[in-house]
Amino acid sequence: MILISQAAGGLWTGLGRATPSGGQALIRAQARQSEFVVGETAGRSELHGREVNLLHRLLKNDVTADTGVRAYAMFTQDAVQALDLGALTEGMTRHSGTYADVGTVVAWVEDLAPVWEHARAERAEGLSDEEVLIEVATTIALPIDVVWSHLIDGEYRQILNGADRMALNDVRSGRATEGSVYRCWHGTRETTQLIVDWRPLQSIVTMDTTKMGGATFTFPVEYLLEEVPQGTRLVQRSGISRGPFPAKAIMKRLFPLRMKDQFQGHLDAFGKAAERAYGKRIETARRILND
Repeated sequence: MILISQAAGGLWTGLGRATPSGGQALIRAQARQSEFVVGETAGRSELHGREVNLLHRLLKNDVTADTGVRAYAMFTQDAVQALDLGALTEGMTRHSGTYADVGTVVAWVEDLAPVWEHARAERAEGLSDEEVLIEVATTIALPIDVVWSHLIDGEYRQILNGADRMALNDVRSGRATEGSVYRCWHGTRETTQLIVDWRPLQSIVTMDTTKMGGATFTFPVEYLLEEVPQGTRLVQRSGISRGPFPAKAIMKRLFPLRMKDQFQGHLDAFGKAAERAYGKRIETARRILND
């Protein structure tokens, strides 16, 4: 099991800690491969186990003192090996700490300051209301981070697109980001989805290119995530073709009539698939607890 913790804005989430400093929140996150059990404490589900205790210890580390990095993501070597994330550590800093009861723990540290600065920079323009041809939405009974993880997963994007198969190209450090390309196939027809804006837990904008009826269409698609009391609201907005005038005119006239119901069905199917997958994970944890 990989335990991933993250926090921001001075709040605690999972096992993460955010330390406000100078009006900003310092984000620290850890990923570690470990075994655990789920128990009930004061009416809440909590993780218990030797490795969970170690994860708490790792929150009190010397990363900042040794590297000068104040906001970071830390991946233990065990987690990197368990998930085959060797490519992810490119550009990270190797760090080790020694603990009396467990010995030396090797980890990889990524400086999150550049990530934060990128997020604060002016984002690429999303779709204006005038550009939107089709807007569909669904509410998924899952936390926003779980919905995001499914949204970027090729298996679930295949459901989202109603595709026969899906692939991801041009990843960076083992991850999708701006400039990466999703490729999906409906039979022999291929659609490429170039990521032009990527804001984790908030939105993705892709520029999609496909051929229909002998014409090539290129159009923007925006996915927006919002926390709501029922879980997460996911909105898909498809825009006007940015190709030649004939393709633009055809798409503007026919696209909403022919595709809106199909897009809504795909979005609903994606939400149900994500809920089922998460439910299975919870059921597995409960079985471990009861064994």
